[in-house]
Amino acid sequence: MLQENPQKWLFIMLNIGPEAMTVKYECEFTVNEDDIDKTRKGTPSELLPSTFNALHEVACLAQPSPSSRPPSLEIFWIAIGLLALMFLYSCVITSFYIRLRCSNGEAGNTTYVEMRKAPRPRNPPL
Repeated sequence: MLQENPQKWLFIMLNIGPEAMTVKYECEFTVNEDDIDKTRKGTPSELLPSTFNALHEVACLAQPSPSSRPPSLEIFWIAIGLLALMFLYSCVITSFYIRLRCSNGEAGNTTYVEMRKAPRPRNPPL
């Protein structure tokens, strides 16, 4: 829906078949004024032949909007971001696990034995 001026709106219907050209369409507008809904209906009319569509499609192709990227590319980057976050998360969890095993695993199984120097023999060997 495009507003050409304050009194005129242009409706563009896409992906319609030939049977839609014979049906009459009617616009209905509802405006809320002072907590009262006022509804007005336009005069029924048939669709115009597509003389404007070819010009409109060329104009749209010449000036693509920033949001007209294919959705598959957006899904691709979202998947890459999620994989990167999962990799970072696994690295953090692995480093915490290794630190925990190194600090607690060895200290619980060790036995401290005091080692003394051997006493000197009384009779030195000849």
